[in-house]
Amino acid sequence: MSDSFASLELAVATILRSVPDTWTDYDANTLTATQEQAVLLLTAAGMIERRVTLRIRMAGQSVAMEGTLTFTGEHGFAQAVEPMIADAWHVWRESLTTTKDAERADAAAFLCERIGKEQWRLTAAGATARHDLAEGNSSLVFDFVLKRGFFDGRPRLLPNGRISQRLPVAGNGRLERMQRIRADAEPAGVHIANWDAGAKAFAAAFAEFFKTHAPHPPPVATTPPAAETPEEAMPSDDRSKGIPLAEAEVRVREWLKANAKANPAAITRDAVAKGTGISAGQVSNTSAWKAFRDRRNAESKPKAREVPLTDAMRSVVPSDSEKPDELAALMEEQATDEAEQERRHKRRHGPS
Repeated sequence: MSDSFASLELAVATILRSVPDTWTDYDANTLTATQEQAVLLLTAAGMIERRVTLRIRMAGQSVAMEGTLTFTGEHGFAQAVEPMIADAWHVWRESLTTTKDAERADAAAFLCERIGKEQWRLTAAGATARHDLAEGNSSLVFDFVLKRGFFDGRPRLLPNGRISQRLPVAGNGRLERMQRIRADAEPAGVHIANWDAGAKAFAAAFAEFFKTHAPHPPPVATTPPAAETPEEAMPSDDRSKGIPLAEAEVRVREWLKANAKANPAAITRDAVAKGTGISAGQVSNTSAWKAFRDRRNAESKPKAREVPLTDAMRSVVPSDSEKPDELAALMEEQATDEAEQERRHKRRHGPS
């Protein structure tokens, strides 16, 4: 393990053990870069909840936005800051007269300042993680916080042989208070510091808000899906580079278990590749796919064979007959006779 990963794991464990159960002030400006990264990761993992007061300014604007946000999880900040963005859009949109102007409003266009100290507290998930640390299960905590594994609900084989399965932690957030202020106003008696991470997060949330509020968005061109190619003609796919066969086996097996029960005949190799994120060629090499394909093909029912009426059969059927059961009986009898003759022929002329 590299020194940087070891330092980050140590910072995660230290902070997780020190965050209180109730809201408590802490000075984010005293954290090291590694400790600040650990706080971000623990927040995204839903193990700590933070409360921060910030001010957002935009270049060239005389009005700034100030608010207090409480959030946890990967999308908690965006959820909490959305009302501020909506109000900022109302105030600033006249200067963003074109789509191009708004698209240029990246992190460099915003100045985010953190006002005073932050607050933090441990969540229920954080309490569970702290207990895991105390019980010696630190690897489970580190894998989850540092996002080691496959994070869309499907399992992943880790290099040490364990299976990891983790869903994204959406989290939640809320805006505690908000106000418009003059951009040059200076609050008295509190420390103000630039917050680059906050500016980036605000810019990302602003961009998402703009996508749904921009006037007359351009149409998105769509490309029809390509026809599925035969397995033997399938070229190599860079998606599977670096994915061990053992991991591919796990992905294919779990995907088939979740998706192939209802209608196995409709499952194609390309669909499995798309669903698992590995190449179609590697899907074909897995024993899970081979077993499924063979079983699917074996269970496919052949079409019923039609037996035409012979001259002898037609001779005994009245010309005005409209009874399908009579015809069916004759056809069945004829088929039985033909099968018996075939068996006798094989016995007479078969190998000695």
